[in-house]
Amino acid sequence: MKISKEATIGLLVVAAITIFILGINFLKGNSIFSTDQVFYAKYKRVDGLKKSSSVTLRGFKIGQIKSIKFSESNINDLIVSFSVGSKYNLPKNTTARIVSSDIMGTKEIQLLAGNSKKILQPGDTIGGSIEGDLKEQVSMQMLPLKNKAERLMSSVDSVLTVIQYIFNADARDNISQSLASIKNTINTLKNTSSNLDTLVSGQRSHMEQILANVESITGNLESNGENINNILTNFSSISDSLKQAEIASTVNNANAALAQVNEIFQQINAGKGSMGAFLKNDSLYHHMESASKHLDELLVDLKEHPKRYVQVSVFGRKDKKKDKK
Repeated sequence: MKISKEATIGLLVVAAITIFILGINFLKGNSIFSTDQVFYAKYKRVDGLKKSSSVTLRGFKIGQIKSIKFSESNINDLIVSFSVGSKYNLPKNTTARIVSSDIMGTKEIQLLAGNSKKILQPGDTIGGSIEGDLKEQVSMQMLPLKNKAERLMSSVDSVLTVIQYIFNADARDNISQSLASIKNTINTLKNTSSNLDTLVSGQRSHMEQILANVESITGNLESNGENINNILTNFSSISDSLKQAEIASTVNNANAALAQVNEIFQQINAGKGSMGAFLKNDSLYHHMESASKHLDELLVDLKEHPKRYVQVSVFGRKDKKKDKK
């Protein structure tokens, strides 16, 4: 059977197109005849993740991204579908994390296998997460340094404020006066120390004599220890004698005598007895006052008229002498 030239050309064109498509898919990592598992992951953003990007497990490529599209139910969610070789059984709690695969920022999905005993089935949705980009990582590393720098700047600002306050005109004058006072105090202490040294040097002989006297006194006390013991024994005997004396009866007698004296004073205050009558009776006082007045009048009259009371007769004395003869 003879094939026409046109049919031969058509078959060649179909074969070329088929080979071209298979080559393109091969270069993209797709295999038409493969039986890979397809999973889905949900993200808020993909940060440069592209179709045909790699899917790795522990750094080993086990699949690739098939498509990236927005969720039909929520425009804020992105749904990423990716294929994984059928020979890889992933635990149920596996996480699909978008990470940078190189320093140029190329993105890929890194599978973090969980510890669940249940296995993911094709078509399941895996929990997604996003690794911070270089900027975020640098920011996270620099954040503590930033906080420390801010605190340091605040402290420096406070220190500068204090320094500015200290080194104004009034503060400088106060500091100068304080330093001058400190200098004067140091000089005074120096002079005092010098005076003390001079005093100690001048009185050294007296101090030595005092110490010698103290040593002599202690020696005397030591040598007269027996006498001191005898004196203390005598004092002990005296205290025992005083203890045995009838001090209590003496005190009781003294208390009784004081009670009697108190009773006498009470009777005097009550006007009883001669002393009480003298102190309490006004008539006696008036009689004594009247007698004193009459006595004064008598002395005055005696002084003015002595002849009334004293008569001197010379002749009478002679007669008496004669009679006696």
